[in-house]
Amino acid sequence: MESINLCLCTACNFRCIMCPQSYHLGHYEDKSIKTHEFENQKKGCISKATLKRLFDSLSEMNAITDSFAMQWNGESMMHPDFTKLYKCICQRNCREYFFRQIIIDTNASFFNPKFNKRFVAITEKYQQTLILTLSLDSVNAQTFQKIKRAGIKNIPNNCKDLMLKRTKKGNITIIIQALVLEENQKELFDFYRYWSEFFNKHNMKYNVIYSPGQRGPAIKNYILFRKVSPDLIGGRLWEQFQPIKNKIDEMENEFKCKRGLL
Repeated sequence: MESINLCLCTACNFRCIMCPQSYHLGHYEDKSIKTHEFENQKKGCISKATLKRLFDSLSEMNAITDSFAMQWNGESMMHPDFTKLYKCICQRNCREYFFRQIIIDTNASFFNPKFNKRFVAITEKYQQTLILTLSLDSVNAQTFQKIKRAGIKNIPNNCKDLMLKRTKKGNITIIIQALVLEENQKELFDFYRYWSEFFNKHNMKYNVIYSPGQRGPAIKNYILFRKVSPDLIGGRLWEQFQPIKNKIDEMENEFKCKRGLL
């Protein structure tokens, strides 16, 4: 078994223009095409009892998998008891070791200093390896609203707060992600500059990676640019992105030369 995928909550507080959750409003590649499969699905949250049954079954099978991914067409952090369930998952895995790493993809809208402190403390207390992807796409308020159909509010600052709360003993990898879209393409270099300047200011090692992207064992921070689906439009947008990618790579090489990393 390579991975367990389990979304703690199948609802989402955003209506991102490229997400299947929003296809009843029109597909990203063709707004005239509307499908209601995800809109009509019953939304809900997993119970603690169901989660316990899952781990009991894994225990009976002596199952060990590479990863436990809390993501699938929903925002897991919308669960009203997210931190309690997350603690249960970390506790059980620390005790019996079912998986090597936890993977969470989130829109980061539930981050705040109090939540961040608790979230990081649980992860580090139970010595979990966490790969946390923050699907941000833009740091421009108007563009963010256009893509997410939601306000940016204090999301970038709360993401920074989360990253700064990590300690050296922890094993939390942060991936700052931007999908390459029509709506944000002209701002992607600014997106890179915004986050690279933050990492540099706080002396955090980071890498810029592209879809599908390869992570290094010693790096805990990434800026990821990813191709959007379907490939028909994603491929075209990715081709248009190449001059910006080249500009980012040039700046990264220049920075690494100055630091003696090349």
